[in-house]
Amino acid sequence: MGRIKSLAYNILGGNNKNKIDYLLSFRYYKYFKNYKNKKKILYALVPTHGNLGDQAIVYASLRYIDDNLPEYEVIQINFNDTYKYGKALEKIMKKDDLIFLPGGGNMGNHYLWEEEARRHIIEKFKKIQIVSFPQTIFFSNDENGKKEFNKTKHIYNSHKNLSLLAREDKSFAIMKENFPNCNVVKSPDIVFYLNNKLKNNSYERKKIMICFRKDKETYVSMDKKAILIDQLIKNYEDVLVSDTIINKTVSKEEREGKLLELWKAFYESKVVITDRLHGMIFCAITKTPCIVTRSLDHKVVESYSWIANLNYIRFIDELNFNEIKYNIDYLLSIDELNNFDFDTSHFNKLLQQCKLI
Repeated sequence: MGRIKSLAYNILGGNNKNKIDYLLSFRYYKYFKNYKNKKKILYALVPTHGNLGDQAIVYASLRYIDDNLPEYEVIQINFNDTYKYGKALEKIMKKDDLIFLPGGGNMGNHYLWEEEARRHIIEKFKKIQIVSFPQTIFFSNDENGKKEFNKTKHIYNSHKNLSLLAREDKSFAIMKENFPNCNVVKSPDIVFYLNNKLKNNSYERKKIMICFRKDKETYVSMDKKAILIDQLIKNYEDVLVSDTIINKTVSKEEREGKLLELWKAFYESKVVITDRLHGMIFCAITKTPCIVTRSLDHKVVESYSWIANLNYIRFIDELNFNEIKYNIDYLLSIDELNNFDFDTSHFNKLLQQCKLI
C-alpha cells in the first residue's frame, strides 16, 4: 500500500493530500465493517484542536444525541480523518442512518478548509439524511467570498435531505435565502443545551476572570485590551486572565475533563469579562455574572439576543474601564439570578423540525 500511495502522490502531486487520502480510503473498511448492519449515526468533522468552545459544541451535541436518539450507535470521526476514512464510511452507511455535523462559526470562507470538508461530506453522502448543528455563516463580500459561496450553494442545494440549523437571525436569513432546497431551522447554539445539566459543586466565587480573544476575530485591539487588563489588575483583587483556548490537541477521551476544568474556573468567578461567544455561553450555563462585548463578526451580538433577558449577562458596546466597573458593581448587587429554559422552547422541538421523527 505504501507503493500505491507513493504512486498516487507522483500522479496527483504532493499538494493533493486530501484527494490521495480519499482515493486510498477504502483500505480502512475493515475498521468499520462491524457497523454496517447497525443503526448508526456518523458524527463527522470532530475537532481535535484546543478551542474549548468547539469542544463544548461536540460535547453538548453528543449529549443531545444520547438523550434523544439513544437507539443509534455513534461513530465519531475526527476532522483530520475526513478524507482518510471517506470511502470506508461510504460503504457502511445505509439510507436509514444519520449524519450529524458540528455547529460553530466555520461555515464560510473565513476557515475555508473547514467549509471544504463539510462540502465533501454533504457531496459524498447524498442519500443519507444530514443535520448540521447550529452554525454562523459568513462569506466575505469580495471575489473570493462570492466564488466560494457559489460552490457551497451548489453542493448544499444538491442534497435532498439536509437540515441546516442557524444560531442567529442573520445566519438564518442568509441560509433561508440561499439554500432553498435545504431545511433551515433557527436554533440557539447547542452548548445552551447543557443549561441545568452540569454539576455545580458549590464553588466559592472569588475571582474576576478576563477571557479575551487573541486572534483575527477580535474587534478591540490587543493594545487596548492590554491597557484594560492592567487597569483591572490594579483595581481588583484576584483577577484571572484566561481564555477558552488551550495550546494542545484534545482527544475524545480528554474532552470532558478539559471542559470540566475550564468550567470550574467559571464557577469560581464572581464576574467574567469576555468577547468570546462561548465565554458568554459558559457564563450563562454556569450562572456566572458576565460582561460581554462584540467580536469581529455578528455572532456574539446576535447570539446575545437569545439571553438578553438574563439579568446576569450584560452586553456593552465600549470596552473601557469605567463602563466595566459600573457593570461589575451592578452584577455584584444582584440578589437572585434568573433562569432560562431552551429545552422547552427550542431543543425539544429539533427532532421534529429536522424531520427525524
